[in-house]
This record gives sequence, C-alpha cells and structure tokens, in this order.
Amino acid sequence: MSDFPHIASDTDLFRYRRNDAPFARYAAAQLEELVARFRPDVLWNDIEWPDGGKGSEDYAVAALLRRYFDAVPDGVVNDRWGVPYHGFLTREYTHIPDIVDEPWESTRGLGYSFGFNQAEDERHSLSGAALFRLLVDVVSKNGNLLINVGPDASGAIPELQRRAMRELGGWLRRNGDAVYGTRPWIRAAERTGAPRAYTRSANAVHLHLLDPAHGEAEVPSELDGAALRWADGSAAEVVTEGAARIVSVPDALRSEPVAVLTAPGV
Repeated sequence: MSDFPHIASDTDLFRYRRNDAPFARYAAAQLEELVARFRPDVLWNDIEWPDGGKGSEDYAVAALLRRYFDAVPDGVVNDRWGVPYHGFLTREYTHIPDIVDEPWESTRGLGYSFGFNQAEDERHSLSGAALFRLLVDVVSKNGNLLINVGPDASGAIPELQRRAMRELGGWLRRNGDAVYGTRPWIRAAERTGAPRAYTRSANAVHLHLLDPAHGEAEVPSELDGAALRWADGSAAEVVTEGAARIVSVPDALRSEPVAVLTAPGV
C-alpha cells in the first residue's frame, strides 16, 4: 500500500509513484518470478523503474536485466526503465520525422486513452484511413506500430475501434506484401509533390501513394525503367513529362486512403 493520494493526472503519475528501495525490491521479486515462470521473449516495461532500484544492488534493474538475458539470451527489452541502458526504442503518440537506424516502436491507442473511454467518439479516435497512413509512415521509417484498443467492462471492443481495425485488416490483405517484413528504402518519403512513402522488401520497392485522389504521382528517378504494378498485379500507366515519369492512379483506386505500387526486381 502507498501513503500517496490517488493518481488523477499524468503529472500525478510521476509525482506519486513509489521510488523507495523496499518497493524496488518488491517490484524486482515480481519480475524475477515472471522470468523464472515464463521466460518471456519480450520484456516491456512502462512508467520507469523505482529510483531505489537503479543502483548496483542485486535487486536493481541492471542486475535484473543481466539475469534476464542469461535466462533468455535472445530476449528483447524496451527503453522505459529510466536508466541509460535501453533496448528497443519506444515513442508514444509522437511523430518521427525520418528513418531511425535503430529498431523502434510507435505506441498509441486508437483514441487518446489507453483504456475504455466512453466519451471518445470519431473526433478522438483514428479512422481506418488514418490508421493505414500511420502504419505506412511508421514502417517506412524502420518502426513497428503498436496500437492499443480499449475494451469496455464486458470485454467488448467498442464498435468505433473495431471498425478501424477491420478496415486495416482488409487493407493489409490487399497490400500486406508492401508492409510485412519490409525495411526502409533509401528515404522514407518525398518532401514535394503528391505525398508518398516507401518500403523495401527482398526483391522490390513499394511506393505508398498517400493521396490517391490526387490522381497522379511522380515516380522517383531511382526507379526509372522499373515496371510498376498495382497490388492486384495490373501494370501501372506511366507517362513521361520532361524529365519526370508520372503514374496515373486508376479511378477504382482514387477513393482508397493509400494505394500501393510495386517495382519488382529492384
């Protein structure tokens, strides 16, 4: 138990958290039990570690992580321990401007809450279209996207969130090859012209057109001569305008939030 008052804000979350050594020992014992019983491949912490457990003691986080990696040599940890060592970088509700060389994760809820919030409506929650674009943005920059949903008291996911996730699933069924197992290309996106982002798979470069309603987009010069295809396998119509190669978006794709072109063999 704590003598602190209840937590009523983000500020209170850090102001009133336990930081003493006895609590650090308590937290360490729980972590040790978790590792001993389940040997988890992923050890994700949040909201820091108690300051009383950040030294060189046997119950401190440095010793705990050493023992974890002894038990699970291929295990993965994140960067939310409040100590200089970090594992997988996490960024919460934050836009990352460019490719990050280290593996990282973008973390957020579909809405602004990491739990059920009956006051959230369409104004506060990502639509399916916004979710597609967020996924493409993160993946093009070497990131993994972690999306949280908030079940209600019965365990049901609110229909607003279910709808966005279903739409994402449908888009991935059509375009998953341009996302799953991909890595960043030579740049994440273009800074001029119709918005588009890029991913790279083993034998192809994928162009994600983020505003298909624009009707056309310039093909990057690095892909000159490449035979471009849409997700359904059909060939893209490309015309040359001066030094630029312009692809025309088929009418059927102009209402899509994101349309994907693939340059195989690149």
